[in-house]
Amino acid sequence: MNVLEPSSYKYKVGGSLEANSPTYTERQADKDFYQALITGKFCYVLNSRQTGKSSLRVRTTKRLQDENIACAVVDITLIGSHEVSPTEWYLSFLRRLTRSLRLKTTPEIQSWWNERQSSPVDRLDEFIEEVLLVEIQQKIVIFIDEIDSILKIDFKDDFFAFIRACYNNRVENINYRRLTFALLGVATPSDLIQDRKRTPFNIGQAIDLHGFQLNEVNPLMKGLEGRVESPSIVLKEILKWTSGQPFLTQKICDLVFRRSQWIAEEDTAREIEDLVRSQIIKNWEYQDEPEHLKTIRDRIVCDEQYSGRLLGLYKRILSEYKVETDESSEQIALRLAGIVVKRDGCLETYNEIYKRVFDLEWVERELAKQRPYAQAIKDWLTSNRQDRTKLLYGEKLKYTKQWKFGKTRFLSQEDNDFLHESEMFDSKSKIFLRNLKNYGIAIAEIHTWTEGLEFFDDCILQLASEALDAKIPDEDDEIDWVNNLVKQNVIDECKDEELRKHLEIVNNRMIKNPNIESFWLLCSYEKILIDGEVSNHNFSEYQELIEINLIAKKAKKLTIANKIYETIFDLQWIDEMLTLDPRPHARKFAAWLNYERDPKYLLNSQELEDALQWSDGKELDDRENDFLIDSQIFNS
Repeated sequence: MNVLEPSSYKYKVGGSLEANSPTYTERQADKDFYQALITGKFCYVLNSRQTGKSSLRVRTTKRLQDENIACAVVDITLIGSHEVSPTEWYLSFLRRLTRSLRLKTTPEIQSWWNERQSSPVDRLDEFIEEVLLVEIQQKIVIFIDEIDSILKIDFKDDFFAFIRACYNNRVENINYRRLTFALLGVATPSDLIQDRKRTPFNIGQAIDLHGFQLNEVNPLMKGLEGRVESPSIVLKEILKWTSGQPFLTQKICDLVFRRSQWIAEEDTAREIEDLVRSQIIKNWEYQDEPEHLKTIRDRIVCDEQYSGRLLGLYKRILSEYKVETDESSEQIALRLAGIVVKRDGCLETYNEIYKRVFDLEWVERELAKQRPYAQAIKDWLTSNRQDRTKLLYGEKLKYTKQWKFGKTRFLSQEDNDFLHESEMFDSKSKIFLRNLKNYGIAIAEIHTWTEGLEFFDDCILQLASEALDAKIPDEDDEIDWVNNLVKQNVIDECKDEELRKHLEIVNNRMIKNPNIESFWLLCSYEKILIDGEVSNHNFSEYQELIEINLIAKKAKKLTIANKIYETIFDLQWIDEMLTLDPRPHARKFAAWLNYERDPKYLLNSQELEDALQWSDGKELDDRENDFLIDSQIFNS
């Protein structure tokens, strides 16, 4: 066994390569990009992540600067795109542009910007024409990297329209012929301007970034010399696995470089396969450093609304080995994820590593995760498995059973629990709603009243069962039938003994509460009735209302627990309950609190006199003191 000496040579795994990096591998894209920019063409390099876009930009920038061309680089990720205003964004862009060109200091740019009152994009346009093209007389190339970082902000169409306008200005203003833009990122030209009323981004030359070819990888051989018997054969075997994908090719070269064992020529294929299997494919989610495979996975599966179609298309490509291109959004998304590549008019999996990692079993497993009930089970679990409005029934359950066929082994215990509860609820509902053709519609309408609370569901279903013994409603009349059933048998006169007892308990706990004075419970409950919801405060009154079950937490807000409570314990009921309060001013005090301390609810002279007489000697809440003081000021 040969013992290898340490070497100062280094491969670069992840991140941009320096312009003079010994491992930089020139491709046809290097020639095309440089030639296009030096002749003044607008260019865009749009491809998946970790394919060498930024390294290409670094290398090309150095070559252009050697030709006395002024180059600026603006990385959009450094500006930010989350909750940033157009003014902040364009000003930051301009600062980075001038800093890259060493044109003006930040205070000078701030001053220049503040002197103008036009829109942010107009100010950028003015700067290009009045400052940049005046103070810099040679050719200028502006590289805009990571353009996908801007795609979700509202005003991105204006920005790319501005770039296109710079191109169009070449016809009337000769100075613009010295200015060129190069866009780089994970996007397509159609992503840049999406407003159909505007001209699409249809200028410039696309620079295709293909994987490394065998005749291009000579720079990578140096790190293998003295460590393997035949560097060229090792690289050939590596490319069989990577198909020249830049990140993976550099990574496997680095893995070979770091090995302490010599690779004989006759062992090359086996040794490289063992290395790839053990260091990249096996347990890939745990050893994917720097992240590469997980980035591809996330671009495919993270959008639950879209991932099913991406997985379905990728499954076709795996099964059929290649699929004819049609430039659909799904095909483009897979290409931008990096998992497939376009070759000879067809899409195929980029390389053998991706085929082994993202194989058919992985697709089936992910498809199982991308379940048609994804949001429903998420909400059900969030409710501690209590919210039955999220369970499946009727046609939804029928469809899910069909989808579930053949996927059982990929489903989690939570999935099985959710589907089991759904089937149990569906079966129970069908028994109570027998002979009702569209029972699923009836269940949905029942849930608008009960919010899926089990006790209320059971009561309404029992009432429905008894009603169906007498008469079956006409088809397509289920919604009105349910509403009339609830109004007549629950709201107007509660005919279910258990439900009537429950409502009496709620009523009594509101007006005879042992923990909190009833006025404050009524007032807090009225606030939610008026506003529809309130922020999830930890006030003791709200906590007590939750204990009584009148209100519930939903999406970090507090709301009335269901429509039955909201209809029975309504504003009129609160008025009646407040008349029982010993305060002579209870009604106006509650209104003053719940309507933002509106002065129209302050007490008049006689009301104030009665309130002061009642409150004499009593220890009052600060809010009540404020109400009485404001009323005195109002009457003074």
